[in-house]
Amino acid sequence: MDFAPSPRATDLVGRVRTFVETGIEPVEEARQHDPAALRADGDPWRPLPVVDEHRARARRLWNLFPPAAHEGPDAERLTDGPGEAHRAVVARLEPVKHGVRR
Repeated sequence: MDFAPSPRATDLVGRVRTFVETGIEPVEEARQHDPAALRADGDPWRPLPVVDEHRARARRLWNLFPPAAHEGPDAERLTDGPGEAHRAVVARLEPVKHGVRR
């Protein structure tokens, strides 16, 4: 049995990795330096403006399996799922200690 990821899964892995490396990690780093200043208006639950920007960019990456009719990439569970499509983000995560990434 061939367990190599499909070309489509390989493409999704690349897109997710690029998004995490260029869109998430730099923002996360900036956010951790001075979180109080980022919420100076007194509302600690207000999402950062950059979060909305990233939501728009990640729309077709957040869940790989909705059909195209529902704004998803319409990935195939049997051919695209078992590969590394779901591991691209997980592999980038570091252990969380007391709610703070190290």
